Amino acid sequence: MDTVTGQSAVEIAQSVNEALNLSGIILGKFDSDTRGGIALSFKNVVGKPVKFIGVE
Repeated sequence: MDTVTGQSAVEIAQSVNEALNLSGIILGKFDSDTRGGIALSFKNVVGKPVKFIGVE
């Protein structure tokens, strides 16, 4: 997931998880989002771990 997508990324991840049963997520461009809320939102909504955080 690209963190600059915002909270819609959580909805996208939820849809993909329902179709593919994800084991976790990789977040990219994390340095451009100072809040980091996407990681917490993903964990709470989808219930899967964040496995890797990348910066650009």
